[in-house]
Amino acid sequence: MNGITAGELRLTGGPGFSRILDFSMREYPGEHSRAELTGAMEASEGGTSGFPWLAMNSPVEIHVDGMERALYNGIIQKAESREENGYCLLRLELCGGSILLDLNSICPKGAPEGFYGTK
Repeated sequence: MNGITAGELRLTGGPGFSRILDFSMREYPGEHSRAELTGAMEASEGGTSGFPWLAMNSPVEIHVDGMERALYNGIIQKAESREENGYCLLRLELCGGSILLDLNSICPKGAPEGFYGTK
């Protein structure tokens, strides 16, 4: 069985990385899946001052070139960035989308749209 390299990965639904540098995911029984993703984009494309295109609970998918189904799908839980050598390095912490079911079950009635993943 051949492995998958970071160069074969692409992100949809989040920031437009020019390339993915690192990706890892894990899943344990009784817990929501988790993943970490580090990508690079030219600093002029987004910069590190805020993330207008990143919102908490925004859905994202990780695809592998040549594969029909997504390798991972989830939501953005945390985003960090830093500029280095003319590039903006972004680190995303992702959680499986099933967490929205749990959050919606504890969400108070009348919460504003987007609060704990409400629609």
